[in-house]
Amino acid sequence: MAPAFTEAAAARRGLAGFLLAGLLVSFLGAVLPVWGHHLRESFDQVAHYFLALNAGVWAGLRLARPLIVRKGLAFALPLAGVLGFAGLAWLSAVPPAATHWWRLGGL
Repeated sequence: MAPAFTEAAAARRGLAGFLLAGLLVSFLGAVLPVWGHHLRESFDQVAHYFLALNAGVWAGLRLARPLIVRKGLAFALPLAGVLGFAGLAWLSAVPPAATHWWRLGGL
């Protein structure tokens, strides 16, 4: 009975990670109209947003493996959630009048 319980718990943790990753990646597509990019043609700014998002995903992948090996998955998943929250908090703190370069740190 115990192995099935641990497999179910591991599956739940994996699904939670996929849910968090999906929400954070889809956030950029949902927030672009709010930032007014549907009213003006600023393709270079949108490209910078997606490049910053992909750089963050790449950096996370490079840092996750050693962190999981050293500290374990039970430490890495909450840390990923906290970092995702910190990015969203950064984006909410940047005023709308600020240049788009300030938003890149939150992506």
